[in-house]
Amino acid sequence: MAQEEAYKPESGRERSYSKEGVLRETFGTGQCWWQERINMDRLRRERREKTREQLKKYGLGALLCFRDCNLIYVGSTLRLPYLTEAESFGPVPIGMRYLLFGVNAEKPIHHEHGAIAEQQAAHAPWLEVRHALQPLIEHVAGYEAADSCGRRFVEQIKGELEEMGVLNEPLGIDIYSPRLEEMLRDASIKVTTKGIDALNDAKETKTQDEIECMRIACSIAEAALYGVRKAIAPGVRESDLVRIMNDAAYRCGGTSYGDGFVAASGPNSWPNIRWFTDRMIRPGDVVFVDAYGVRYQQYHTCYYRSFVCGKAWPEIKEAFKKVARWQREPLDKGCKAGNTTADIAKWFPPADEWGAKTEAAVSGNALCHGMGLSHFERPLISREWSLKHPIPLRENQVFLIETQVGDGLGQGVRLEDMVRVTKTGYELLSRWPIDEIIECPY
Repeated sequence: MAQEEAYKPESGRERSYSKEGVLRETFGTGQCWWQERINMDRLRRERREKTREQLKKYGLGALLCFRDCNLIYVGSTLRLPYLTEAESFGPVPIGMRYLLFGVNAEKPIHHEHGAIAEQQAAHAPWLEVRHALQPLIEHVAGYEAADSCGRRFVEQIKGELEEMGVLNEPLGIDIYSPRLEEMLRDASIKVTTKGIDALNDAKETKTQDEIECMRIACSIAEAALYGVRKAIAPGVRESDLVRIMNDAAYRCGGTSYGDGFVAASGPNSWPNIRWFTDRMIRPGDVVFVDAYGVRYQQYHTCYYRSFVCGKAWPEIKEAFKKVARWQREPLDKGCKAGNTTADIAKWFPPADEWGAKTEAAVSGNALCHGMGLSHFERPLISREWSLKHPIPLRENQVFLIETQVGDGLGQGVRLEDMVRVTKTGYELLSRWPIDEIIECPY
């Protein structure tokens, strides 16, 4: 096998973490009297005003949100996991809670589920809190209940649009739901899914406080990775590593997504199983983990690192050099504001390097995805679409770059980093080194 040369970053980025040569501060997770850290008032205000700006751009009189990440972005609401669509009711929420934000309104109107409204109102003076009249979008209470409750919901929204003086203007919604659109149109409300586009545009670039949240989230994820490194040994299960990452998230002041982690060892590492089992680690196994369940102030992470239980054999070391090159070369040669997503995608290896016939077959092997309060935001970069349909890279976009490769003997390695786009290049938010694969002696 031809030996892969270690990739040398053009900018000396591994020392400075930024092409500008600036080492950015990461604050603690608490508050401090002598130091302004994350300014929560500014964070809430700037997210709300960025949303308002996009409502004006798209000609929307108001925005009606159901998705958990959008309730938080626009209204800075309490997160209730049992009512989150991804964890409970499938891709379309039934409407237990929702938020209405008028283009000229001082406060969003947040409609909360039952008695939780009293708690939310007590803690969030920036919201107008009212009780939700659930539209039961997915008929889980039966058709008659859905029709009856749906009418109450529509009358509530219609009355509030009239209060705001925007009843005759388009209402943007943040989900694709034919039934919801039909209910609103039957009440002569000009409903449109352009609310999705408005929110995508608002969230595309991050404010200074959002970026700091994500820096801190990365530091918590690094504590999780360190815990994994210490624990790897024969007999330790993949599920044990998930427990360690969950513990690190809460111990360090963050939260987690429960089982939202990857811990893959040995044969589960290639192709990447993207999950975890109760498999016990054995000597010589590659073990890679993704701490993507770690969050800080609900800002996500996605952070893969690869380890070896004991000594790494030569084929694994060569595979690691290759994937490390794929991590850094697209950033050093293509990432800066004013470039496009094609300037990054062109440095990813083509499908035939993995022995595939189409880019779709390997689109997850080398990918970038935007990150924030949700796991996939703009930009989403892949050879599959970005070479023919590029979009601009903008200052303060935050995205993840992740690559993987097999060693030819049944195992593989994967890496992932969090990146902020800057005027002249990028800031690497993740700091765990990738100069060589980490061996875990036992």
